[in-house]
Amino acid sequence: MRAHRHAPKHNFTRVVFLDVDGVLNSAAEHAAGSDYIPVGSGGLWLERNLLLRLRDLLHVGQAHVVVSSSWRREQAAIEALKIACAQVGIALWRFIGQTCEIRVGRTAASRRVAEIQAYLRCSAQRPNFAPRLGVQQWVALDDMDLASQCPQHLRKNMIRTDPHHGLQPEQVQAALQVFGLSENRWESPPQGKGIILDIDGTLIDTASHSPLQPAYSQEALAIYGRPHLQTFLDFCFENFAGVALWSTSDEEWCKLVVDKVLGPERSWCFQWCQQHCSEHLRDKEGEEIPVCKKLRKVWKSSTRRACGFHRKGCVIIEAQLRRLQRGFRGR
Repeated sequence: MRAHRHAPKHNFTRVVFLDVDGVLNSAAEHAAGSDYIPVGSGGLWLERNLLLRLRDLLHVGQAHVVVSSSWRREQAAIEALKIACAQVGIALWRFIGQTCEIRVGRTAASRRVAEIQAYLRCSAQRPNFAPRLGVQQWVALDDMDLASQCPQHLRKNMIRTDPHHGLQPEQVQAALQVFGLSENRWESPPQGKGIILDIDGTLIDTASHSPLQPAYSQEALAIYGRPHLQTFLDFCFENFAGVALWSTSDEEWCKLVVDKVLGPERSWCFQWCQQHCSEHLRDKEGEEIPVCKKLRKVWKSSTRRACGFHRKGCVIIEAQLRRLQRGFRGR
């Protein structure tokens, strides 16, 4: 059965009130280069390097997101934001709500502060709010000067970004300090590990008859995701430098599973199928279907090594380990 996409309900003690413009993008749109990510058709955009800094803040701080940006007025913009975040490894369940719009106030900054305070009051007074939310620590990331519009004791929670540069490491560090984390808990992350996932028998299974609801069905065949599949994938994208798929099935089947079950919106480093497999040594005549995953094919690419797929730090989850013997050489 396909797993639910959201984490179990619990108290979220740390929250980031997130503005978008000037935080996850910058005024120097022309200078974003390869980090430029167009969003929708309304001239909106994000920058990948800034999204990665947000990911680091949320991961290290174990925080959740409440959208305070004007983007919240358009559902399409919110959905596009979530998709872009998912592509860099920010799980969708980290988004737990958005502030309401308050029109009372002389400036945009004062209205933004009022909206954040209203959200905090609501979360404290209504135990079943969004869901069972208990905000104990929070910060607001915004390119407006919110600190000048709020009481003295809240000013440290207002982290201001430069709209010309967006979210920078010093603002991430300031937010973590508000969360009570030491200064050395966050730094630019070192090269991490990549993880390669098998598909059939590992992430999914198939059956012709079952009382369970399939993730996808086609004629007499039904595809079932493993329990808690999406939660597991969220974990992989948040904790590994790169996530990839390698199946011994044909390309058409792999594409179907990704599109219908695993999620085409996820930022897979590569999606390999049977055509990337090698014949087994015992198959002298070349009559068997290639099923051997030769890991040297993965490691020889400098681009993949930069994503964590290297000989010293690559994790492989495989249903049949005999398929990897040539790649591991007994390791």
